[in-house]
Amino acid sequence: MIRALFYLGCRNTYYIRIYSIEEIFIDPFWLQLHGLEMSKPWYDMASGKLDPSDTIQKTYSCSFDKKNGYLCLSNEKLLFVSSKGFLKKSYNVELDVPYTDLKEVKLDSRYKMNLVHQAGEGLIETSDLSAITVLHAIQDLVKQSPTEAEVVFLDT
Repeated sequence: MIRALFYLGCRNTYYIRIYSIEEIFIDPFWLQLHGLEMSKPWYDMASGKLDPSDTIQKTYSCSFDKKNGYLCLSNEKLLFVSSKGFLKKSYNVELDVPYTDLKEVKLDSRYKMNLVHQAGEGLIETSDLSAITVLHAIQDLVKQSPTEAEVVFLDT
């Protein structure tokens, strides 16, 4: 039997659907305590775009070219999965750039950075996290990447 929280006021409460019961809200701490994990469709979509030997190392909630979603950094590439909808979410991979195709990552302001790659460029905007944190994460993963990528990082 699953213990559930039925109130909407809790900030850390997730919505799931169980087919044998009604729609319920589950506390994530309770799930973690019992060794259960909730599925993240955007994470699964990003993982599906990677090689079998590649894994996602870091994820950030941000926007790319005015589309909200998740920036996923793996060992070999950078992905952005956009999310759309309120009650029924839909996800789409907007950016799939290997580090070898990345040319420049430039900090524009505290919460904005410009990403230049072979196919074009785009603006990444963070909301609650400084863009320099994301820039340093990309820089670290490019350095650790098995590919010989040459990327210019401008953080001033």
